[in-house]
Amino acid sequence: MTAILVKRRQIADMDYRTLYFYLFNQITDAVEELDAGMYAEARERLAAAQSSTEEQVISADENGL
Repeated sequence: MTAILVKRRQIADMDYRTLYFYLFNQITDAVEELDAGMYAEARERLAAAQSSTEEQVISADENGL
């Protein structure tokens, strides 16, 4: 039983690390777009990243991760 809980924890940690790096990269790209005056593109990028990350977190929670 303990091994199963440890495995779930490792998977969950790995998923959150992946989400962190995904968000970091999207935010970095959005900042570059803002600096270039590409406001609509930056907004779209940030909204899409937020939505995608939220869906992945909810999916992980529903699957017991």
